[in-house]
Amino acid sequence: MCFRWLNITRNSRIILAIVFFVTVSGCVHHHPLNLTIAKERVEKYHSCGQYDKDLDNVVHCALKHFKNISPCNNATVVFDIDDTILSGYCNEKSISFGYIPKLSHEWILRADAPAIQQTKHLYDYLVGRGFHIIFLTGRKHDEYDATIKNLNAQGFTHFDKLIVREQYEQNLTAKAYKSARRKQLTKEGYRIVGDVGDQWSDLEGGYSGYKIKIPNYRYTIA
Repeated sequence: MCFRWLNITRNSRIILAIVFFVTVSGCVHHHPLNLTIAKERVEKYHSCGQYDKDLDNVVHCALKHFKNISPCNNATVVFDIDDTILSGYCNEKSISFGYIPKLSHEWILRADAPAIQQTKHLYDYLVGRGFHIIFLTGRKHDEYDATIKNLNAQGFTHFDKLIVREQYEQNLTAKAYKSARRKQLTKEGYRIVGDVGDQWSDLEGGYSGYKIKIPNYRYTIA
C-alpha cells in the first residue's frame, strides 16, 4: 500500500498512518484458523468430555422446562435427527470431518448410527409424559426406510411421524424447509411446544415453541 504525501498536513499524515496500520494489522489478525488445529480441537472437545457436559446442561434445562408444560391438547415436540438424536461423529471423524454426499448417503443406508444418550433421555421423558413426537430431518425421501430402521434399532419407537425432504423440497434451505413443515403441522392440529436441533436452522422460522439447541462445532447448515 502506498501514499502520496504532497500537500498533506501533519495531522492528516498521522490519520493516514493510523489507517494504514489498522488495515495491514487487521489483515494479519483475520487469517483463518489452521484446518489441522481446528480438527484437533473438535476431537479434543469430544474426547475430553466437554461435549457430554454441554449436552447434559442443555437437556437438564429442557427437562426442567417441560416439567411445567402440559402434554394436553396435542402438545408436540419436534426433533431433528442427525447429531440431535443420532450421532454422526464417528462416521465424520473417519473421513477427517469432511462431507461427501455419496458417503453420507451410504452411511445413512447402513442404519447403524448410535443414539445420543442425553437427547434419548429427553425423548423418553417426553414420551412417558404423553407428548406427541415428530421427527423432522433434512434426510432425503429415498432414505426414509433406513432412517425408520435406525430409529427403531436405537429405541426411538414411539412417534407420530418421520418427515423427510421430498424431491420438490431439495433446493430449499434447511430453515425454509423445516419452518414450512412446522407450519403445516400446526395447520394439521399439532401444538408445537418444543423444537430440538443441533442447527439454528432447525429452530428458526417460527412455529418452534421452546427452542433446544444441541451443541455442534463441526458444521453449520443454513
